[in-house]
Amino acid sequence: MLAAMPHREPRILAGVALHVLQVADRIGIDRRALLAEAAIEERELLDRDRRIPLSAHIRLCEALIRRTPGVPIALRVAHGVDPGTFGALGYTLRNSPSLGDALRLYCRYATLLIEGGAVAQRDGDGGLRIDLSLPPPLAQLRHPVEGLLSTFVALSRQLTDVRWCPAEVSFRHERTGEPGEHADFFGSEVRFACRRNGMTIPHAALRLPIQGARADSYARFHAHVQGMLSTSERGAPVSGRARALIASALCDGPVRQSQIAAALAMSSRTLSRRLRAESQTFANLLDHTRHELALCYLRDPTLSVVEVAFLLGYREPSTFFRTFKGWTGRSPGSWRREVGGISHTFGDVEQPTNSPGDVP
Repeated sequence: MLAAMPHREPRILAGVALHVLQVADRIGIDRRALLAEAAIEERELLDRDRRIPLSAHIRLCEALIRRTPGVPIALRVAHGVDPGTFGALGYTLRNSPSLGDALRLYCRYATLLIEGGAVAQRDGDGGLRIDLSLPPPLAQLRHPVEGLLSTFVALSRQLTDVRWCPAEVSFRHERTGEPGEHADFFGSEVRFACRRNGMTIPHAALRLPIQGARADSYARFHAHVQGMLSTSERGAPVSGRARALIASALCDGPVRQSQIAAALAMSSRTLSRRLRAESQTFANLLDHTRHELALCYLRDPTLSVVEVAFLLGYREPSTFFRTFKGWTGRSPGSWRREVGGISHTFGDVEQPTNSPGDVP
């Protein structure tokens, strides 16, 4: 009889815990006392790619909550949120064509930060319903759930320059703070002690344009590689065009052959036939494009490894780590130090997981 695999505790990106400390700073609470109660060394949080046990993050949150009884911390923080603090995510949000596009990116990125987190979306008569699922110990703290929703609302109001309001908002936990504080922030009915955590975004709001967005800015992160592709693929126009389209689409999530074929004004079957004539397959093109983009992104010291995974369209950072090791024999962090010339003091984010692999 096979022995049962040991249970592995979920982990969370250290940057999320660092954000809790920044919240404490903003409301005048000594971060050193919080770290002491949580048994966390602040230096452990300085590497943006590091993951820490979820239990350590929860201890940190609980220490903050004990010092702010009855205060809806997430709402207070959301009022002062700045897209510029979100790195690659903030950049892509600012250059999304519409609020609906920005929402898709925000939801995908949020699930990269917390192992076991998920976002479900379903369309209805009143708009698009977003339901959040976080690991139970984290969801029970209330503030992380409220923070994910309120931060997106605050960010998107800045990006669209419109104070749009959700059709409705619901939380599984009991209300924290004054009765009208949540309603004032969201501008709509907010219900507590419900079955789900989430909100409904009206269809009209999803169509709001992002002010100042530049369509060509999506190419910022892969301009170098696209230049390489246009040079190397002059003799193979279909595969070259397909690779350029793949590179442009990856930051929006996993790329499908049917999607690229439609952009090339042909069927998937025709694309497969044209690629075979060039001794190529779509799977090989996707893999090779991701590989080249990964090497380009990892040379950029402003991008964390998790952000690189995000820009390459992976649903889980762990899938990118495994794939990168298959390409190079090294972890992304190790390659970055040895080849990219970038030094990180506190180790890589690579951690073994029991989650299923991503589907490219």
